[in-house]
Amino acid sequence: DRPNLLVVHVAGTNGKGSVAVKVAKMLQLCGYKTGLYMSPHISSFRERMQVNGNLVSESEVETLLPLIFQTCEREGIPG
Repeated sequence: DRPNLLVVHVAGTNGKGSVAVKVAKMLQLCGYKTGLYMSPHISSFRERMQVNGNLVSESEVETLLPLIFQTCEREGIPG
């Protein structure tokens, strides 16, 4: 549905978080808008989701999390 959307999926045993952060930063410096999802978080749930290196706001989490839960329930995606 989004022909211009490029995805980098980082997988492996060790170093995924640091590699993902470095790739996102490199892409930002090249002018791309980046979204980054990492798990687990260290101190705040909001650390898991970033856009151009900025954490999602608390109000965005409060607004979007119920929609995510509803979608997962409707589609049978385990939480």
